[in-house]
Parts: sequence; structure tokens; C-alpha cells
Amino acid sequence: MEIPGNQIILKKIAEEVGVTPRQAAETTLLLEEGGTVPFIARYRKEVTGDLKEVQIRDIDEKRGLLQPMRRWKAPCISSPNGSLRTPTSGRDCGR
Repeated sequence: MEIPGNQIILKKIAEEVGVTPRQAAETTLLLEEGGTVPFIARYRKEVTGDLKEVQIRDIDEKRGLLQPMRRWKAPCISSPNGSLRTPTSGRDCGR
């Protein structure tokens, strides 16, 4: 997950679940690739850093709650006159 907004989400997930950001990122990637919680817990311990099934479920739950927030925050771009605007609506970002 290379997008900076995703890094913020992963950090928040890691803090709330009590794991490292790397564990949150690797587990999220496995979940997004279609891995099930039991499969990841049993067969991907080396990738997740030996997370338990409960922790993986927590990451999956938090991921579902926090991912939509990234879409709510439209990125801002600088217009020719120097103001910040959203690329789709052209509204002022208020920064």
C-alpha cells in the first residue's frame, strides 16, 4: 500500500489493535488478496509476525471501518493562482 493516506490508516489500525505498522500492512495485503482469517493465522505466520487469529480479525474489522475514510478526504491540488482545490469538484480545500 503505497498511498500516503493508506499509511495513516495502517498506522491507526496498528495502534488500535496493538501490532506494528508492518504487521498491519502485511496482514491487510493478505486480506485484500483474498486470504481468510483462519488461513492467514495458520499458514502465513512468517508474513504476519505470528499474529493470532483474534488480532487478524481485529485488523480486518478496523480495515473495513477505516478504509472508507480515505475516500472522504479528497486530495487537494494547487491551482494556477496558488489556491488549493479538489481535482473533481474544484472546491476550496480550506487549507
